[in-house]
Amino acid sequence: MRKTLILWIFIVICILLTVGSAGFYIMTYVDHTISDDPIYFGVFGDYIGGVVGTILTLLSVGLLYLTYASQMQIAYKQNNLTAHQQFEETFFELLNSFQLIAKDTNHELKDIYQKLKQSSEEFEYEDNLLSQENICILQQRVNDMFYDVYYPNRLKIGVYFRNLCHVMQFIEQSQEQDKLKYFQILQAHMCDQELLVLFFYSISQLGKKSIYPLIDKWKFLNVLEADSKMMLKLVSLFYPNTKFKMLERRTRNIVFLGGVHGVGKTTFCDMLNSRYKNLKYLSASQILNWSDPTIKVVENIDNNQEVLLQKLQKVVSYDYCYLLDGHFCLYDKNMLLQDIDIYVFEQLNPAFIILLERNVDVIHEQLMRRDKKAFSQDQIKQMMDRERSNAKKISEQFDIPLFIIENNEITEDLSACIENWLY
Repeated sequence: MRKTLILWIFIVICILLTVGSAGFYIMTYVDHTISDDPIYFGVFGDYIGGVVGTILTLLSVGLLYLTYASQMQIAYKQNNLTAHQQFEETFFELLNSFQLIAKDTNHELKDIYQKLKQSSEEFEYEDNLLSQENICILQQRVNDMFYDVYYPNRLKIGVYFRNLCHVMQFIEQSQEQDKLKYFQILQAHMCDQELLVLFFYSISQLGKKSIYPLIDKWKFLNVLEADSKMMLKLVSLFYPNTKFKMLERRTRNIVFLGGVHGVGKTTFCDMLNSRYKNLKYLSASQILNWSDPTIKVVENIDNNQEVLLQKLQKVVSYDYCYLLDGHFCLYDKNMLLQDIDIYVFEQLNPAFIILLERNVDVIHEQLMRRDKKAFSQDQIKQMMDRERSNAKKISEQFDIPLFIIENNEITEDLSACIENWLY
């Protein structure tokens, strides 16, 4: 389209120059009579021929260039088409070979899958291990666990993973524009058992360098079912760039609103509730039936949140939209701040999250007036910082918007987001 436009502009310019040159000659000698001497007509012809001939020569050169460029473009597309056809032919041959190997190793893969499921259940009882601070220890544990089940089957399973790695490297090193399409085709030919075994293989030393970078880059495990709290933690620790589709399948009919004690969550929720009549308000503390709302420390935070999730299942309906207030962190019985586990937010699956903040002195004064006791300003500040940090982590992990609201002011961005979500 662009080259056609340039061609027409060039032709118009040539015509204008031709007409202009003739017009200039005529205007110059307009006051002279037409001579019957052939010599003068010859001079006129030389003038026209010299000017027009030059212009036509330029036009010919331009047309020749456009023809050449068009032929080069056709040749380029033809080469690309040929390369694409050769790529697809080789890709599907490799895929077919990989499927045959997968079929041949099906028994060994099932055996490894069952053993990995059993062995990984040990992590359920080691919450402290499943953290970023202990990532190196955890990685070594996973490596040892995988190697124990891999080694007896290494001769056949080794061939399986080498072929899988070869197919992935072939896609990655190709000149294809839509590489994701072929990674997804490969992914579609692998069952859940294979994906789980690959999950642990790529974390281990056997696959960390060769296959892990591609797994995380192309989000190859995004269809894996992280069906337990332990698996979700492993996912978030080792595959931070992967957004899992299992989270997208659930209806997002909850907005989570967090903030420190005394920041004004109830007041803010009432404001939103009065503005948006079809938004139902739920309070975590009311759902948990706290006997004394002035008690701000929790003896067993994990158990407390499990109870919350169980009770929410009984009151939340997919027919309504809910605003749930709660916390991103809490003080435990030893007065140590603990983040609310990311597993809780995975189960809540919020459409977006809101974090309320305000001046520490105002919060301290509000707590003293309401509860007749309060955390110190330093404790409140520490909790505010921790709430913000965990809220950002959750927002990034689940790729959902985070609105940080100060002084209970409903911003235009938040209003627009709520209206889009509700309507």
